[in-house]
Amino acid sequence: MSHLTGTFALTPCPIILGFFGLGPLTVMVLVGGILGNLDLPYPPEIIVLAVTSGSAISILLSPLIMPVITLNGANGLSGFKNGIRFNWKYALVLYVVVQIYVQLMVLW
Repeated sequence: MSHLTGTFALTPCPIILGFFGLGPLTVMVLVGGILGNLDLPYPPEIIVLAVTSGSAISILLSPLIMPVITLNGANGLSGFKNGIRFNWKYALVLYVVVQIYVQLMVLW
């Protein structure tokens, strides 16, 4: 566990903000602007990948994002079912795969 870098904490930021109703583009601009001012010891590509994966997971899970709202209208199910219940396994796999790649690239 001591070998994990701080990049694993970048991905949940867009996910959490997505659950508060912020769209993926808004979150990317907000988080990217904040991270751009910090002096992080990681390559910029790794930071962008970590934040972008959080944005993609936010689109999968959040019941307040437009694709899920559109799907709600099309199939008549709730945002919770269309977002979280149907997609949580995909989101978990995406998070794990991206984090393995990010951790390997930072530590390599």
